[in-house]
Amino acid sequence: MKIYFCDECHESIPLKDIADNRITIEGGKIYHERCRPSKKPRPAGRNNMATLVLAVVLGLLGGSVIMALWGDAILGIGGGEDGARKLQRLETALMELKAEQRNLADQVALDLKESADESGREGKLAQVHGLLRKNGEAIQNLARQFGGLSDGLRTDLDTRMKELSSFRKEGEDRLNEGLRRIDEQFAPGLKAVERRLDALDESLAALQSRIAELEERGPVVVAPPVDEVGPVAPVSGDPVLDPEQQARLEKLLKQLESSEGPKRFAAAVDLAEFKGRRVEQAMVGLLGDSADYVRSTALTNLMDMEARWAIPHIIPVLKSDDYVLRETAIAALEKLMGRTIGLEADAGSAKVLAKIRELEKWWESNKDRLLGPS
Repeated sequence: MKIYFCDECHESIPLKDIADNRITIEGGKIYHERCRPSKKPRPAGRNNMATLVLAVVLGLLGGSVIMALWGDAILGIGGGEDGARKLQRLETALMELKAEQRNLADQVALDLKESADESGREGKLAQVHGLLRKNGEAIQNLARQFGGLSDGLRTDLDTRMKELSSFRKEGEDRLNEGLRRIDEQFAPGLKAVERRLDALDESLAALQSRIAELEERGPVVVAPPVDEVGPVAPVSGDPVLDPEQQARLEKLLKQLESSEGPKRFAAAVDLAEFKGRRVEQAMVGLLGDSADYVRSTALTNLMDMEARWAIPHIIPVLKSDDYVLRETAIAALEKLMGRTIGLEADAGSAKVLAKIRELEKWWESNKDRLLGPS
């Protein structure tokens, strides 16, 4: 036997209460008579179509239940009926009521979707559907905006990449141009240094050969005959040398006439230990030598001898193509003149010629002061 419970207090309903019809069935639920929900007054205004339909259906269902339970008594059929039969008919009626309730709920849901409520607002499902549609449109708008933004970013990136490529190419061009200028500016000087180093190697070999020769011959010095050397005509102010030193001086001066550059270089190096105008004049004569390293040695000797009278002979050396020779000439002039001449060894030819004219004018104005009374 099936037992029924009150949907409000959840206590079991006695069969006697069911047989005496002291129960309430509402919305598919069973209540004790004391637990029956109170009826609230409906708000004024027109009834919704779904509410009217629900009232009609519930009325029909209630009538069906009443007829099922007490129809025979009402119509005068049968007499009495046992409780089991009444319960069976009640259960059948409740099942039918639940089925109708589900159908009614589906219909109400459809009404909520397609119709408005009493205040004129759209149904809940329609509102949800509208919100979904609006959200979809908003998402599409955002997608279009992001698409446009993406296109803008790609365009800006392409522009930046082109600018970077142009900047990189410009930098490479400037670097190459700088390297080319450096090569043009310093390559001649480097080549001159290489030539001078080669010449110094040759001179060193000659000196080593000479040293080896002197070691073999020993410290014997033979003075040349007087008729071979000729009478010595010392220049005014030259120091008086003993015959041995005088003979060596004459030999070195004679060696300056050699056709071999290393020998002339060796002689110029040895003459640095002598003083006097005659040696200075020999050094001035070497300023026109064909070997740059010989000319550079002569400039160094004149600078160490403080031969200020040789300044006008040193000035033209600034036109030389040899970087090291020009650098040595600048150093010699600055020491002998006692001032900075304001010229770099790598200066252009126009600047060098202008500086030569300036130095020549300076010499004419200051030579008496430098040389003193004759």
